[in-house]
Amino acid sequence: MKAYHTKEQVIIKLSKDEYRKEMKLNKSLKDENKSLKTQISNLENKKIQLLNELKEQIEVNIKNIKEISSLQNQIYHLSYDR
Repeated sequence: MKAYHTKEQVIIKLSKDEYRKEMKLNKSLKDENKSLKTQISNLENKKIQLLNELKEQIEVNIKNIKEISSLQNQIYHLSYDR
C-alpha cells in the first residue's frame, strides 16, 4: 500500500491482494451492519409489543382496584347499616 496526499485528499494505492482484502472486509462490515440493524428493528418491535402488553395489564389492574374499592365500600355500608 502506498499513500500520498494533495491539499484536498489522501490517495491510497493498493495492490490487487490488498484491494480484494479491503473489499471482503467492506462486504463483511456491510453484512454485519445489516444484521445489527435487523436485530435493532426486531428489538424495537418487541419493546413496542411489551409496552402494549404492559399498558393493557395496567388498565386491567386499575379496573380491578376500582372494583375492589367498590366492594369495600359496599361491605362498609352493609356493616354500618346493621
